[in-house]
Amino acid sequence: MRAHAKERLTEVRVIIGEEKSKIFLVPNDNIKNVRTQVREILSAAQENGEIIPAEKMFPSLIDSSIRPGVALRIARLKSGLSQLRLAEKIVCEQSDISKMESGKISIGKARAKKLGLVLRINYRVFL
Repeated sequence: MRAHAKERLTEVRVIIGEEKSKIFLVPNDNIKNVRTQVREILSAAQENGEIIPAEKMFPSLIDSSIRPGVALRIARLKSGLSQLRLAEKIVCEQSDISKMESGKISIGKARAKKLGLVLRINYRVFL
């Protein structure tokens, strides 16, 4: 099992102005530190009108092997679906959704297309 697959993540929601909240997944070990950094970075970015790449805020996203799983989890959470409900919609097991989100198994093109339809997102983000 890859080391990053074992890592537990916590969802951090950041509300910017009157927009919807932004969702970030961060390792549990760093949650307090990351919350503070996210607030500081977003505050500075708003003042300067900057767009900050996710990779700058969360360097672990540079690892392309975990990016599809992170995208899946974020899309699922934004859609308000549980892993079980999403699995029912794409006709697979809940454990498969969990494994895809954690990077234990790849999503694959056929599943990515099903996920894209259900989650209303371009399927290529899952590849």
